[in-house]
Amino acid sequence: MSGHSKFANIKHKKEKNDAAKGKIFTKIGRELAIAVKEGGSADPTNNSRLRDVIAKAKANNMPNDTIERNIKKAAGEGTADNYERITYEGYGPNGTAIIVKTLTDNKNRTASNVRNAFTKGCGNVGTPGCVSFMFDEKGQIIIDKEECDMDSDDLMMTVLDAGAEDFNEEEDSYEVLTAPEDFSDVRLKMEEAGIPMVSAEVTMIPQTYVDLTKEGNGEPRVLPIVQSTTFRYTSSDQMGRLFDLEESGYFYTRLQNPTNDAVAAKICDMEGGVAAMLTSSGQAANFYAIMNIAEEGDHIVCASALYGGTYNLFAHTIRKMGVKATFVDPDCTEEELNAAFQENTKAVFGETIANPALTVFDFEKFAKAAHAHHVPLIVDNTFATPINCRPFEWGADIVTHSTTKYMDGHAACVGGAIVDSGNFDWAAYGDKFAGLTTPDETYHGIVYTEKFGKAAYITKATSQLMRDLGSIQSPQNAFLLNLGLESLHLRMPRHCENAVKMAQYLQGHEKVAWVNCPSLPGSKDYDLVQKYMPDGTCGVITFGLKGGREAAVKMMDKLKLVAIVTHVADARSCVLHPASHTHRQMNEQELLEAGVQPDLIRFSLGIENIEDLIADVEQALED
Repeated sequence: MSGHSKFANIKHKKEKNDAAKGKIFTKIGRELAIAVKEGGSADPTNNSRLRDVIAKAKANNMPNDTIERNIKKAAGEGTADNYERITYEGYGPNGTAIIVKTLTDNKNRTASNVRNAFTKGCGNVGTPGCVSFMFDEKGQIIIDKEECDMDSDDLMMTVLDAGAEDFNEEEDSYEVLTAPEDFSDVRLKMEEAGIPMVSAEVTMIPQTYVDLTKEGNGEPRVLPIVQSTTFRYTSSDQMGRLFDLEESGYFYTRLQNPTNDAVAAKICDMEGGVAAMLTSSGQAANFYAIMNIAEEGDHIVCASALYGGTYNLFAHTIRKMGVKATFVDPDCTEEELNAAFQENTKAVFGETIANPALTVFDFEKFAKAAHAHHVPLIVDNTFATPINCRPFEWGADIVTHSTTKYMDGHAACVGGAIVDSGNFDWAAYGDKFAGLTTPDETYHGIVYTEKFGKAAYITKATSQLMRDLGSIQSPQNAFLLNLGLESLHLRMPRHCENAVKMAQYLQGHEKVAWVNCPSLPGSKDYDLVQKYMPDGTCGVITFGLKGGREAAVKMMDKLKLVAIVTHVADARSCVLHPASHTHRQMNEQELLEAGVQPDLIRFSLGIENIEDLIADVEQALED
């Protein structure tokens, strides 16, 4: 039992302080009422339970007249509240077993309060008996060494002679333990012997102890889901400081959530950034990444080889908001690229590996141009993932992801992410990025670059865009995303290996007109792959059949293992005809600019056995 007496002494000293404020008297008053009711008498000489509670009341400096008044109230018919005892069991942080004993005149209210307390403390209420087996019911008497003049050996012999079961000495106190049925007699004999007692009660004593201060003990192995929209605070002022960005913390999941933040931090670390945020989708991530620094009247430069949804977002949707985009061929010369910039250009955007054109982005060329014009380079790194490419190492300033793809990897959850490198000096170009470098009147004049340093960009995106537009990733989806991230480094090499082997097979097939796999020698971007992604690109390849669009549709319809889905970068292999599906909103010219040929089939290789995949394609190509 070592350690429990020390805790009990500390608890009692706190109770004494509370008693001085009158806080504990209400509780003891209820205990007196219960003791009278259960003992059947208001006379302590005939009610041992009442005697024990009176002793506890006196130990907490409860005035005698207050004790008598509570006893009389309890004894008077119809004058006392109908209190009852209810015990709750459950688990606290780190799986700590907890027993809560209550005195209540309203069972429903108390049940709600107890449940809320467990939830607030990251615990949960269990069923009766779930933890009580880990405790022993004992009479416990605590003696403060400072208040007792007896020698420890003499004290031990006295209490044992009185009928105590055990005697323990701690640094500043003694603990006397008794059987529950012997408690009253032992306490009375100790009182007659003049032994001062700071606490005396029948309580539940734990059989084992866990060091809660040691990091890692009892922590959940899997990232917990904090599925709550809101977070409670005891101080209105503190809540106000959170809203004013004067303190960090959680108050509403639309802005921040512990589960989301943990996953965002993991992605941030993988990319080598300084700050990150999750969004509801990859589209939301790209939209936020641009609109966090662009506003009406501004301009961006984009590589034309983009995912169809992203192209439409930049070519049409943000144009309606007053932000125009100029699209340049990824293979353009430096002169052509520089010619696309305007005085109001705020960013350059590209995809590490374009979807579905599979064009490999020349980071250094675009970073050089962006920085020469004092704007950041934003790169969508969805296809490569940080396993195969870390754009920050090649000059990118901000990275986005559709986490729906490889990061999740199981077609289970839609999501996106934005990661800031912390490398772009917003303050150096304050006039161009006034939203970050001048006072934000919606937050009492906060200047993000001054207040948050390298975290300025992500803080602004969270506090402004997420606040107003609300494209937050759900904690449930963040939890699923985290599971995918744990195997990403194992899956990506298999995706890449399968892609190369399938591309090699298709190259040798008589019905195949062309194959595009950047990792294969002979690809137009092979040299860029060796420079930026020597360990592999992604699991996506494209190809066309000699029979054109009609042959492509016929072949896809005959596939059995490989599925036709509006998805890509999954653990399970899938195909798509972009011109008919993901890019069908684009006209013929836009399709060509995006590198999407009419006969193009996008083939996303999963992690299945490659021989099975080749066999499926082979039968689908048969007449």
